[in-house]
Amino acid sequence: MKMTCVKPKEFKWVAMIVLAFWVSSCGDVTSGTGDFGRVSYSLYTKYVVDGADINEVQILAGYPQEIRTQLTALGSDDVEDPGELTHRVSPKEGATLVALDDGFDVPDVTITVTEPGTYTLETMNAETLFDQIQLNFAAPDSLDVITWVRRSSEMEFSKVSADGTILVDEGTQVTVIPIPVGSDGRRVVGDFEAVISATPGDLVVATENILGAYEQSIWSSPDPISVVFIDPGIVEIVVEDAVNGVSKVLTFEVAE
Repeated sequence: MKMTCVKPKEFKWVAMIVLAFWVSSCGDVTSGTGDFGRVSYSLYTKYVVDGADINEVQILAGYPQEIRTQLTALGSDDVEDPGELTHRVSPKEGATLVALDDGFDVPDVTITVTEPGTYTLETMNAETLFDQIQLNFAAPDSLDVITWVRRSSEMEFSKVSADGTILVDEGTQVTVIPIPVGSDGRRVVGDFEAVISATPGDLVVATENILGAYEQSIWSSPDPISVVFIDPGIVEIVVEDAVNGVSKVLTFEVAE
């Protein structure tokens, strides 16, 4: 998370909402099997998605989305060296693929789509089509925000509504999970880069998450984003998907 002074009383943080743990007890995995039944395609999110298959949901356009791939039992029988499988996308215009060799059967892939629409992700065995799946990419219509708060007198975080004024006190720690929402009201699936700004910025500070402390070094991460209120007043925190132009404003009233 980078901190940049934007105005005398405004701070901005930029953080990549990234896949932290593929095997996790939280978040959600949206999966589906290709048309030929040989490859399973999956996408992880930090928020819960309905039970639809990956080819039935809307995937967030404008950002790299990591698609994990795995052979089915049928696929394992139909290929000698799964590491030789490759991916391509159709149509090519407006889409970029980056292969990710995870060292386990089918290489994974990152796909970035700049133009919303339906794209076919094809898995190739040399020049032969091995499997394929249709993926629907969309720009969000709005942004929801899951807001977790730990007040200064509390030991644990509690989830609060992002609507209306949120009452907190000095020393309260807040973290947020932005969720893109489509025009149909359903959650759009995928990772994205959230821009978070606070006004006035001198009433809050960004924290670094310490994952381990040792004599030789500190192991820490700026993700997930976390801020602490240090002075009383009214603070507005704006969470924005800058690429797709949607945002959500959170209002906090900080007491002494």
